[in-house]
Amino acid sequence: MNKKALVGAVLLMVPIILFGACGGGDNVSQEEYDVVVAERDALQAQVDELQSKCPPGNFSSLTDLESWLRSNSVSEESPITYADAWYRKALRLQQDALQDGYLIFVDYDYDIDSDLYSVWCTTIIHGRIFYWDPESDEVFEEFGLGTVE
Repeated sequence: MNKKALVGAVLLMVPIILFGACGGGDNVSQEEYDVVVAERDALQAQVDELQSKCPPGNFSSLTDLESWLRSNSVSEESPITYADAWYRKALRLQQDALQDGYLIFVDYDYDIDSDLYSVWCTTIIHGRIFYWDPESDEVFEEFGLGTVE
């Protein structure tokens, strides 16, 4: 389920929860009311958290990216042997970044002459491209392309 659908479902549930017990002329006790209000507040907090990450965006600075990479454990996993595992590791980084509200792109290259693959992640910070190996937290800036935004 995408985030917008989840947010919509949560927002539709709030009136049902709040007013569902109010039908038939029954009075709602203060205790029941307080429980419903607490549930509503918890659901609103979830909505607020989802909205803060949707849509995902770029890191605010190189320091922000490097800090995020250090806090992420993917690069500390066992070294890989095959390109497919290397690519999956990069995709896990991408997924983790999306869950935290950031955009990371994954790319690879195959050199037919040497029969070697390269896998890397990229992101854009203030129009500048940064890249790194998913097995490392060492970030490099791509100077050849200039700014892209």
